[in-house]
Amino acid sequence: MKTLLGALALAPTLTASLLLAATPVVVQAEARTNIIASEFGVFEGADFRPSRTVSLAKKQGYGWMMVVDTPKAEVRYREEFILPASATWKGAPGQGVTVSADGRSAVSERVVRHDDGMIFNTWSVAEGDPKGRYMIKVLLEGQVEKTFVFDVE
Repeated sequence: MKTLLGALALAPTLTASLLLAATPVVVQAEARTNIIASEFGVFEGADFRPSRTVSLAKKQGYGWMMVVDTPKAEVRYREEFILPASATWKGAPGQGVTVSADGRSAVSERVVRHDDGMIFNTWSVAEGDPKGRYMIKVLLEGQVEKTFVFDVE
C-alpha cells in the first residue's frame, strides 16, 4: 500500500514531465522572399517597355524590374550579367561590380530598399558593347533565381 501511495504522489510530476516531453517545439523559419512578377525591358525616356530586344544605340537604357513579397525592408540580390563576347566595362569595377578576366561577365551584389515590393536594376548600352544574346541572372536572398535572356541588335 505504501508503494502505491508513493506512486500516486509522484503521478502529477510524472504526468507533467510526460506532457513537457510531448509538447511540440515551434521553430521559426526565416521569412522567404518570393517573386510575384518580373519583367525585362527597355527605357524610352522615363517609360519602361517590356522587350526581349535592346537597340545597340549608345546609351539605350534597359534592365529588369521585380515585384517581391517579403516582410523585410531591404532585399539582398546577386546579379550575374553574361555577354556574348568580351567588352570593356567602363565604370563598373568601382561600383561594386566584379568583372571576369575575359570581360564576358560581371557580378554585382547589392542590398536595396524596395518600394512596395518593387526592386529593379538598369544598364545602358555603351560604345563597344557586342551584338548578340545576353543573359542576366538575379538571385534574391540566396534563394530565388530569375533569368532574363535578351538580344542586343
